[in-house]
Amino acid sequence: MVPDLLKNTANLGKTYGDGAYDTHESRKTIKAKGGIPIIPPREDAIQHPGKEALFERNKALEDIERYKKEGLSIEEARGRWKKESGYHQRSKVETHMYRFKTIFGDACRSRHFDAQANEIFIKTKLLNKVTARGMPKYLKAA
Repeated sequence: MVPDLLKNTANLGKTYGDGAYDTHESRKTIKAKGGIPIIPPREDAIQHPGKEALFERNKALEDIERYKKEGLSIEEARGRWKKESGYHQRSKVETHMYRFKTIFGDACRSRHFDAQANEIFIKTKLLNKVTARGMPKYLKAA
């Protein structure tokens, strides 16, 4: 599924996904598009040295194992990896998509791809403006 999702993309940067995307194919596709996969390894995952696409996964497994040796439970070790890797950014994206779909619905009204892209662009700009208006403004104490 990932190759189809990413076929029209390039220069991804950090790419977040849940454990369902913890596959060699997903990670290889993300890396081929210039991305860095931030995907938690499955709980039964094992090291696969020598596979370049699994470098980040193997590093995550090493980190989780190191945290366990420090006395953390498996849940705590995985939680620490998620925090240190920036995996929490994924939940921010999911919240944004929830907000988008709640306000605009989950379908485009336009029938043609280019028109759909414009529709989504306009809706996203509008949502960002509305969100910015609701953000608190902080003043530095003198």
